[in-house]
Amino acid sequence: MEDLETKKRFEIVQRVMNLCISSLYTFYEESIIRKKSVLEFSRLKSMLQDESIRITDELSQLYLTYPVIACVQQYYHEKEFLWESTFYESLDKEQKSKWISYSPLHFQLSTFTANHTAYDEELPYFSIVVRAIVLERYSHFLYQQIESCLLKAHTIQQDDESTMIAEEVETYRPKKKTVVGTSNPFHHTLEAWQIKLLTECVNRSRMFTTTLTPEILTDFFEGKLEGVLISNNNRLLAYFMS
Repeated sequence: MEDLETKKRFEIVQRVMNLCISSLYTFYEESIIRKKSVLEFSRLKSMLQDESIRITDELSQLYLTYPVIACVQQYYHEKEFLWESTFYESLDKEQKSKWISYSPLHFQLSTFTANHTAYDEELPYFSIVVRAIVLERYSHFLYQQIESCLLKAHTIQQDDESTMIAEEVETYRPKKKTVVGTSNPFHHTLEAWQIKLLTECVNRSRMFTTTLTPEILTDFFEGKLEGVLISNNNRLLAYFMS
């Protein structure tokens, strides 16, 4: 029964704490979002890394100065921090009494915003706990942003490499030969059976260094060969073409 009553009191104070946390965290997050919209990619990544180091140093100093809030590192993500964490157990008897008896009726967010320590007398370490939770969440947010930048940088590098490879391939790709003039430069009117017969004759005479097919000979007459035919007998070739 006592635990239930304590939990109810914690829930009341937790709502006050959550208001303060949300207000401060929103300021940090929106600041980064605004900077992302104006900074170049390289400067943004550097800024995020510098900011992450600064926040890490500040958190380390807070934990060193106020050992009572050490549990924030483990429980900062909890929505019911006061109930789930060991912070309350770390307080002395007088401090516990202040937290458990606090009434939020006169709490004003504007007062806290103007002076973060305004309620520390009534709630010992209140501003310190709020700041530590905000900075831990902000640090996690920065980590996600840095990861996103690194992923984007990797993607850009891969795209650049792919573009370079494609350009190199295109450079060394054989250019398609353009046939000057119209098709069928020899004006042949040979039918398929005639082409087939000529192909057999050409192959028997070994006019070329390679064996022809009717399709190759047709392309030859129509000026559509993609390669070249090498003659074995130029005189015979001249007679054939006359």
